This record gives sequence, structure tokens and C-alpha cells, in this order.
Amino acid sequence: MLEKINIDPGVVIGLGGTNARVGTSDKGDIKDFSSIATPEHPKEFFGWMARQVLKAADEGNSWLVAGIPGIVSPDGKQVGPIANVPGLSQHTYNLEDELAAADPATDRLIQDGFKLVAVNDGELAAQAAAHKIGEYGYDRTAALILGTGVGAGIVDRDQDYGNVARADRRNPAEIGHITLSSDPADTFENNISGPALTRRHGKNPQELPADHPAWKEVGEQGARMANVLGVMNGADLVVVTGGVGAGASDKYGTHLQNVLNRYRENGNGAHKVLTPDVVPVPKADAQVFELYGGEGVMRDFDTRQT
Repeated sequence: MLEKINIDPGVVIGLGGTNARVGTSDKGDIKDFSSIATPEHPKEFFGWMARQVLKAADEGNSWLVAGIPGIVSPDGKQVGPIANVPGLSQHTYNLEDELAAADPATDRLIQDGFKLVAVNDGELAAQAAAHKIGEYGYDRTAALILGTGVGAGIVDRDQDYGNVARADRRNPAEIGHITLSSDPADTFENNISGPALTRRHGKNPQELPADHPAWKEVGEQGARMANVLGVMNGADLVVVTGGVGAGASDKYGTHLQNVLNRYRENGNGAHKVLTPDVVPVPKADAQVFELYGGEGVMRDFDTRQT
């Protein structure tokens, strides 16, 4: 029986191109969830983050995990560019410096031992997927985010602990930016993200009926990305999340499974062996799902230190 690691309650924030979400993580549950529109300029963006750090500490928590919808350095110190937040799409920022500029008290907290851990939002979602969907039963779990942007994250089941998954930070998993033709603008993200669907079809995706041809495209391209995560990245479970990925799974899900079945039944040997299990996040969990990854991030972080 593998040892399981317990984590004290803490706070998780999930920043997306549309919403900034926060909740308290306690024994695998998310409490006190709230959400605002993502601040679009650096001062407001890092000011909101600084307030969450101070509030978390004031309420007795010892850690905060932040899922950032953009590039995060392996040590978590540098974040950005954040492509889907207009005012932060061109630059890289030192996270602790930006938070200290917003409120110097954050720097003092961190120096006194408060743990601030920033990860790519794909990693946060992958930790949630390994915990909530895979229940740590898969060797390699990926999250596929279909939302304001399109991205992914990958974690590996640890061999020494029963509830620890290790982030593969060597692999950026920026799957949404894979080009589909010689046109650099022809990417998964520019085809089936929420804003792309709105631009191409003239309506918010939530308003598109289930029989709209857009959902066939979402399902087929989602299956292609899941296949990449299996064949190229070794994932044996892919969990589809995000505003489109979880929020519209009832509309595109049949199309996605049809393609996966064709890979398994008619593909070559590699397709048959490496096509992963693919599970969309339940619609009811669309907003909160990624936050379930906070404790997984901290278990990974804490056990890497020993």
C-alpha cells in the first residue's frame, strides 16, 4: 500500500482568458468558490492576485496555488506572455516582483514562509484530472483545455506515493498552437476555442444548437488533439475541460467518441495501443474543475523538496 500525502487547506486560483476563479481547497473539496471577469491589464491583474494572497494568509492558510493561462517558468517565478489576456499578451513578468509592487505585504508573507506556487493552467487541470477523474489509477494523465484558449497539461503517477502526480514541465504541451497548415494562423486554438467559434459562427458557442456543424468540428479536432497527447506524449487518460470542453460536452461528445473509435478499430497498431481514454468533465463542474488540482500541485511541490 503506497503512502498517501496529506495537505493542509489552502487557496487555489484559476486564471483564464474570461474568468478569474478562486476557492478554498480542503481534503479534496472546493469551498467558498467565487469568480470575476479576468482583469485585462497588469496593474489590475496582479493587484487582484495580491489581494487573494493576503486574504488567504489572513484566513489562516499557508499556501496558494495559481494556475496561469500562459507560459510559466519551471521554477514558477516568471509568467507570461499570457496570450488570451489582452494587456498581458506581449511581456514576461516576475510574479513575486509584480505582487510586491501591488502590495509589499505579499513579499513579507513569502519571505516568512507562505507558499505561493504558480503553474501553467494546463498543469493545474492535469492534477485535477489525475485526482477527480483518474483517481490516480493512470500512469500518465493529460488535461485538454477547450475554452478561451486551447491548451493542455500532463502529469505522471508517482511510484512511491498513492496520491501524488508529477508534472512534466519539460513538455510545454501548448497543443492549441499546433499549426494545421502552412498558415501560422491555422491552429487548433484559432479553430475551436470559444472566441474562434464565436468569430466563425456569429454566436456565443452556448447559443449554438446541438445539431450545428460546429460541434462536429469541435469533436473531430478534440479527438485529434487527444490522439496527439496519446501517440506523441504517452497519455493514457485525457480529460477534456474548459468552458467549451466541459460546458458543451453534450454537444460534441458523440462526434469525439466516433473519431476515437475509428482510431481504435481502423487505425494502425500504434493508434490501437496508444489512443487514450478520453473523458469530458461533467458540465456541472465546468467552472470549478481546475481548482481541484491545487492540492495535487502542492503534494508534488512538497514531496519534491524532500
